[in-house]
Amino acid sequence: MDNPTDPRLDAAREDIAAENASEKPDTDNAAGLCRTLIGDILQSGDSLDALEQQVSGLSAFGETAIKEVFQVMDLAWEPDREKLADLLVELSPGHEDIVREALEGILAGSDEDLKTAAVRTLAGIGARNERITELIGALGAPEERVRDAALKGITAIAGTDFDFNPSFSSQDGENETALQSMRNWPPEITEPEIEAEPETESEETKSADAVSIAVYNAAFDPIHNFHLWAAQHLLNEKIVDKVVFVPKGNPKGEREIAPDMDRLTMLRLATAQMDGLEVSDCELASTEPVRSFEVLQAVEKQCLETHKEISLSLIVGQETLARMPQWRIFNQLIENFNVLVVPRGRKDPERIANGTPALRKNRSSIRIVRLPFEFALSSSYIRDCVADGKSIRLLVPDTVLDYITEKGLYKTRYKSRPPYERKRKPATHTPPGPKMFHWCGPHDSVRGTKIDVSSQGAEFSSLSPFTKYGKIPVPGMDDTYADSVEGLWQGLKVIHGRIDTRFFEGRGRKRRSYGRIEGHKFGDELLDYVEARRLIYVPSYLYMVKNYCTEQVEELVKRLNSGEEIHLHDVETNPDIEDTSSPLSHAAVLVDYLNKEVMRVRPKRGGADHRNERDEDAGRKKHRRRGGAGRTRTGERSESAGRVSNKSRREKDKPEETRQTGNFPVDTDGVEEEPFDKRMPAGKTRQPSGQPNENLNEENRDTSSSNDSDDFLENVWDPENM
Repeated sequence: MDNPTDPRLDAAREDIAAENASEKPDTDNAAGLCRTLIGDILQSGDSLDALEQQVSGLSAFGETAIKEVFQVMDLAWEPDREKLADLLVELSPGHEDIVREALEGILAGSDEDLKTAAVRTLAGIGARNERITELIGALGAPEERVRDAALKGITAIAGTDFDFNPSFSSQDGENETALQSMRNWPPEITEPEIEAEPETESEETKSADAVSIAVYNAAFDPIHNFHLWAAQHLLNEKIVDKVVFVPKGNPKGEREIAPDMDRLTMLRLATAQMDGLEVSDCELASTEPVRSFEVLQAVEKQCLETHKEISLSLIVGQETLARMPQWRIFNQLIENFNVLVVPRGRKDPERIANGTPALRKNRSSIRIVRLPFEFALSSSYIRDCVADGKSIRLLVPDTVLDYITEKGLYKTRYKSRPPYERKRKPATHTPPGPKMFHWCGPHDSVRGTKIDVSSQGAEFSSLSPFTKYGKIPVPGMDDTYADSVEGLWQGLKVIHGRIDTRFFEGRGRKRRSYGRIEGHKFGDELLDYVEARRLIYVPSYLYMVKNYCTEQVEELVKRLNSGEEIHLHDVETNPDIEDTSSPLSHAAVLVDYLNKEVMRVRPKRGGADHRNERDEDAGRKKHRRRGGAGRTRTGERSESAGRVSNKSRREKDKPEETRQTGNFPVDTDGVEEEPFDKRMPAGKTRQPSGQPNENLNEENRDTSSSNDSDDFLENVWDPENM
């Protein structure tokens, strides 16, 4: 919560005083202050009742505040829209006509999520003013929580219960009597007719409702408090009615894991005193490996014995969600069941859910659950603590702790490889070929030397994009430099039509702001995520490596030439420039650059590295050695200089009026930057004065270029080509 002497609130009070004195306040400044206060409210985990000071400061701006809330609502995520709808209810007194007019416009549109927020706002205003008519309209909302809130508001106003089932449409025959009674409230006659329905009807209605059940299928080796907290949150928020824990089996003994009966017993001990949690041993009873789809079918069969109708969901984490499209039974699973994503860690599940076509296509069956806490606890950490003699109290239930102590579980560490390494065949020899660098994930088991090039690395942290160097040219902006690559990348993000050049200064840091990222600014263009990586992030990072990290690169080359097998890694594990489900790994970019530009090798397709040339490259190179013109498969001449992206060439050929352009105001310390009139020529930038610009082994540099879009160094803007 802000301090009472917050200067933004002081500015708000000055604007109010100016308005009262018949002086015209600074409208732009008022809008900016409103956006700031809205951002504070959305980022806070507190309810609006606990944010009374911010809400009061926002209400002082009247219509300006309401307009800003509607603008933010148009771009916000679904959880934020619910909070914004409640905020509009608080701001509506004295401005109900403006709010209603805007809400009617939303209801006339096609955005279902916005419609839900609009109905929620109308229901809140109706409950505040005790208007049953508006609440009756909210009973037809598509979202169950809004219908429940509307029914509670009607009940509170009328002082009696109506036999209305909010899980059905407001047009259903079962609700017709209740709706008519609501519209005629207060009744002109006494009320016995409302209570005339037989009591046996409620039992039938209850059995007819679909019971929502979530299946938690994991090893639970052992179960810990994060599992229980996540399950309890699903129950508290009424996302599901029941959670069923299903421990994974180990029929062939492939995994080093605690015995089935021990894990099952710990599950039963942990859930014994908790309502709504159950344990099923359906997978442990199988003598063959069981897929998640088959587990869901088995749980469905068990639950249908006690419930007439059920709705089943599978609980997964972000990592499992990212791998699900690769499952052979993915289509069957997503067509018959729902998926609940319970985040654990810092990766954004929303980006993963929209990252691949298969997940985007089935987005309606995937629900992301926002936990009120961030706590990445794992079973492997519990096992390591026990093996090291450390206490795990408060990390697992007391009954589970007592069982682990009594049985002497986890006293020694597991010797088996991680799950993602288990199926790999160990290398029996080093394959012949040129010396080259390799890329790996931070937890991969590899032969050779692993070197951490992230900001947390000890020796080579200077290769991290977060490192502050200064004088790194900002692509598309003449005479503009950033101190770090990460700061440059974050500052060029366009949010609410603006970039923020303050991130160009200092060490790189993440840009945390409310609202949707519209793209990245490049000159006067708005680039999508993949194109921004090609034209902004990759070339800027390579500029940093070539100009400021020559000593580190020389040391890596020296180690490689001495016979070491070098594997570089950072905290990210995504080497694919076109995969937007997670951030791009700069270690993969660095490995690609070192192999192609420093070591002059191009790994064959199918090897450990993900960036490889196509088989046709061999034919093109042979043709060039014979004096050919070097044409691509499509018959077009291959350009070796400048490495200009194909999209940039297409944009140049388009008529001026068809290009995607726009003006991007810049958030600075009180300074508005003029819009850019023309785009920077592709492949060129101003060289910062007094900065080194020497490439390693320049005399032997291979200037040939393929037209393979799979390569990091192809089809990107290169700041070294002047």
